[in-house]
Amino acid sequence: MAPGFPYPVWPNKATKGTEPAHFFIAGDGDHSVSVANPIGDSAQFQYERKLIKNEKGTVGALAFSDLDSNDWHEMWVPNYDKSYIEVFIMSAATTETA
Repeated sequence: MAPGFPYPVWPNKATKGTEPAHFFIAGDGDHSVSVANPIGDSAQFQYERKLIKNEKGTVGALAFSDLDSNDWHEMWVPNYDKSYIEVFIMSAATTETA
């Protein structure tokens, strides 16, 4: 994740200040974007890192917005080597039933 630029974000804007931030990380040198999600007791500041996507190119600075005004962020991920920007839409977790 070198050098790795962290961005504290509340995926649902309504939860800001009521729960710990998630940290989105532009991996830059390792060509990935990851997230560190809070786990356990929020007073302990424990996080679990998960790979969102290996972009197979240099990841630049991330940007966040709420284009559709639904209180959930979108994440903009530039890939400098491949000359495109990818947008990830955040939403509430869904539950699949069999």
